[in-house]
Amino acid sequence: MCGQRARQTLVSLIQGRTVSCEWNDTDRYGRRLSTCMVDQINLNAAMVYTGYAIAYRKYSKRYVSFEQEAKANKNGIWNGEFVAPTDHRKSGRKLRPF
Repeated sequence: MCGQRARQTLVSLIQGRTVSCEWNDTDRYGRRLSTCMVDQINLNAAMVYTGYAIAYRKYSKRYVSFEQEAKANKNGIWNGEFVAPTDHRKSGRKLRPF
């Protein structure tokens, strides 16, 4: 459900406009970490603020304030119980089937 809502939020932010991404860094798996914009909207910040992405603190503290606001406002994933993906992986628990 969260994934679908995150997708809907991103689609509504883009609204068919051209997205440009600037490569900032590379993670330990060789994946590019980028900042993506549409017009003057920072999509990374917008997704964190709406509660459909989390601040990836390992590489940047840039979006932490947006995440704190999302939590305070109970936006998106912060409207219920949430376990960060890294914490879930560390726990060794499997996802429950629907």
